[in-house]
Amino acid sequence: MDDQNQAPILDIICRYLAERPTAFYFPGHRGRSLDERLTELWGRWIWQADLPELPGIEAGINSAEKLAAQSVGADRTWFLTNGATIGIHAMFLCFPGAKVLVGRNCHRATIGGMVLADTMPIYIPTEFDPVTGVDLGVRSSTLELALNQHPDAKAVFLVSPNYYGVVGEINHWVKLCHDRSIPLLIDSAHGSHFGFHPGFPSSAVSLGADLVVQSCHKTGASFTQTAMLHLKSKLIERETIDRSLSILKSTSPSLLLLASLDSSRRVMATQGHLLLERLLSLSKRLQSSLSWLISYDDPSRIIAIPPSGTGFELDQWLCSLHPPVIAELPTFDHLVFALTIGTEAKDIDRLINTLKAYPIQPTKKEIPKLDPLSITKPICTPRQAYYAQGERVKPQAAIDRVSRSVVCPYPPGIPLILPGERIKEETISFLAEIIEAGGTVQGWENGIEVIANCLKSFSPLF
Repeated sequence: MDDQNQAPILDIICRYLAERPTAFYFPGHRGRSLDERLTELWGRWIWQADLPELPGIEAGINSAEKLAAQSVGADRTWFLTNGATIGIHAMFLCFPGAKVLVGRNCHRATIGGMVLADTMPIYIPTEFDPVTGVDLGVRSSTLELALNQHPDAKAVFLVSPNYYGVVGEINHWVKLCHDRSIPLLIDSAHGSHFGFHPGFPSSAVSLGADLVVQSCHKTGASFTQTAMLHLKSKLIERETIDRSLSILKSTSPSLLLLASLDSSRRVMATQGHLLLERLLSLSKRLQSSLSWLISYDDPSRIIAIPPSGTGFELDQWLCSLHPPVIAELPTFDHLVFALTIGTEAKDIDRLINTLKAYPIQPTKKEIPKLDPLSITKPICTPRQAYYAQGERVKPQAAIDRVSRSVVCPYPPGIPLILPGERIKEETISFLAEIIEAGGTVQGWENGIEVIANCLKSFSPLF
C-alpha cells in the first residue's frame, strides 16, 4: 500500500504556486481583479490555488484516487466534484433500460439517475420503528421476496446508512444479490467515516457491496459538493463506470474541491481513528445527558424525540436562540443532530445545556401518523413521467392524479411522491401538515406537477 500521508493533488497546487507561472490559461480571474469583500473573507491564496488541469495534474488526480481506493479497500475510486448525486446517476447509467430493485427510502437524486438511464424501478418498502417512527431501511426478508418476484432485475439499489444513522443488513443483502449474480449498489452518502474506527459500523465496501457512493463532505473533511464512488466488484467493469461518468462529470473540475477530497482522505486514513475516538466520547456524553436522546447504529447521529411538541417546534425554538443552535433534520417526531469529526466539546456542552432548558409542555401534542413510504404501483417509468405532457395543479386537485415530478420534505430529500406514481389523499394531507408545522416541502410551492391524460398515454408498466 502507498503511503497514506501523501496528498498528490495538494502537492501539485503547492508546486504551481511556488513556481509562479505566467498564466495565459483559464480561469480568467488569475488570482487578480477580485471582489474585495470576498477576498477579505477567503484570502487571496484560495483564488491562486484555483487552477485548471495543467500538465501533471491528471497524474496527481490518478495517484490521489488510488490512495483513496486503498484507504477503503476498493478496486477503484473516482473523485466526484458534482456531489454524490452524479455517483448515483452513474450507477443507474450502468444498467440502461433495466429493471432495478430500489429501496423506497431513496434520495431524490436517485430519480434523476433513473430518468437518465430509463430505469424500470421496482420499489421495495422499508420498515419503521413502531416506537420512535424512525426509518429502519429494507429488511433482508423483504429484499429476498422482491428478488424472487423479479428474477429479471439487473441490479439492486439500497441506502445504508440512512439519515438517522441506521445501517442496513448489508452482509445479507450482498449474499442475496451475489447468489443471483446481481450487483448491489449502495447509497452510503452518510457513511464516509465508516471503517476507520471499530466503534462505528463497517463500510459497505468492506462488506462486499459492488458500488458505493459516499458524500465525503458530510462526515469527512472535504468541501461541500465533494464525494467518492468506490468499485469493488466482479460483476461491474471499471470501463462501464468510466463511460457513465464521462458524460456526467464536469470537463473543468475544481482543483480546490479535488484537493479537499485528497486531504480529507489523508486526514481519515492517518488521523481518523483518533478523531472518531473523540467523536465517540462526545456522542456518549450527549446521549447520557437526557433520556429523550437516542442513537441507532451510527453514534454520530443523535436523535432527539421531544417529550412535548414536535421536532419542528424544537427546531424552531433552537433556531430562535442567540446564537442559534441548528440541527440537521427536523420531522414531526424527531430532530436529528449530526456529530462529525469537526464537533468539539464546547459544542456538546452548549447543546446539552440548551436542551435541558427546553420548555416542556404538560401534555404532548398528537403527531399525525402516516406510512410515508408506502408503495404505490407506478403507472409509468420516471423517464416517461419526466417527458410526459404535464400541468401544475393545486395539491388537493392532484389527488388520484399521476405525479410528473418529485415531491419531498427537505431535508432529508426522501420523496413521498415519485414521478409515475398515483398521488394519495393521505400523502397530500401529511405533506400539508408538514408545511403547517414549519417544515419545507420541495415540489409543492407553486402546485404539484401531474401528467395530463395519463391513462391515455401509457400502457400498463408491469
